[in-house]
Amino acid sequence: MPILEQIKLAQLTLIPVDQDTSPLFFSEAQKPELFDELGFKAMPTRPKLEQFLKDGRLQVWLVKKAQNNADVGFAGFVGYDGPPYVFFYLQEFNVDLIQETIVGLACYYFKTTTEPTLFLFLPVDDANEHEDIISEAGFDRLDELPTMTNSEETAFVMERATYLSYYSGDEN
Repeated sequence: MPILEQIKLAQLTLIPVDQDTSPLFFSEAQKPELFDELGFKAMPTRPKLEQFLKDGRLQVWLVKKAQNNADVGFAGFVGYDGPPYVFFYLQEFNVDLIQETIVGLACYYFKTTTEPTLFLFLPVDDANEHEDIISEAGFDRLDELPTMTNSEETAFVMERATYLSYYSGDEN
């Protein structure tokens, strides 16, 4: 299993799922809302999730509010279902928390990988409603992507060059 780092953000702390937090994750992953975010059409088995976590194709953080340490949900990266993408499953719908989660994970992703792109997939209605915050975070909307049902889902992509321009200035 790759060693993931804790990510401290302004309003949130993202804590890597480990042996202590994995039971909560495995329990939540049985809910259709989360297993759909993880790219599964049906409820995944625990051994399958454990294997994806172990080999790094699934990287998950428990999202907590920094102020009071309350659990907010889960977020991370999926690398076994098409191009690598960021997912979030937050119990509280809060646009600021969603944007902070996406930006924090995108920065972590580009700092710790050599991948050229990171994707984000949303249902069409959510994408249309929240395109502005996703664009502000540095993701560009793709009108079509051959690997998805474009009438149901919208893809956004952040290129490494965009990350460097928005958040880093250089690779170091």
